[in-house]
Amino acid sequence: MDIRLAGEMDGIWAAREIRARFGIGSIFMTANNDPATRARAEGAQPLGFMDKPYSPMTVKTTLRTAAEHLGPITRN
Repeated sequence: MDIRLAGEMDGIWAAREIRARFGIGSIFMTANNDPATRARAEGAQPLGFMDKPYSPMTVKTTLRTAAEHLGPITRN
């Protein structure tokens, strides 16, 4: 989930709504990693953060960490 989205809502708001409605966590992918934005994003209970620009290794590591957090059923 990108923190900056076109329109009135941002990715943090969208991630909170998705978690609340469907129980689905997000991984934030953003260039906006200032402390205030990061603290606000933590309220969405993200599965991880990736700072832009990111590498294939960063994506792999972040996804692996999220899968480990979610449990064995997500690793198949």
